[in-house]
Amino acid sequence: MKKGHSRDKRPDLNQVVVGIVLRRDGKPISHHMFPGNTVDIVAFKEMTTSIKKRFRINRVVFVVDRGMISKENIRPTLPLRQ
Repeated sequence: MKKGHSRDKRPDLNQVVVGIVLRRDGKPISHHMFPGNTVDIVAFKEMTTSIKKRFRINRVVFVVDRGMISKENIRPTLPLRQ
């Protein structure tokens, strides 16, 4: 574990970042854990790369906040439909 940004204003505690992959019906199918000092953009990129390889998917819907995603972040990993 690593010290990281605490959304609860508790910088004295160790933090972890957890990413969860859900099916369309909301059931979880995978999870990813990262050290607490992992920034959202890095976690997002690692998760998309892993999901693409593991599940051999062609189409994905991501629900993210603006701190997690950028064109540069997803373009090399998953093709964008224009």
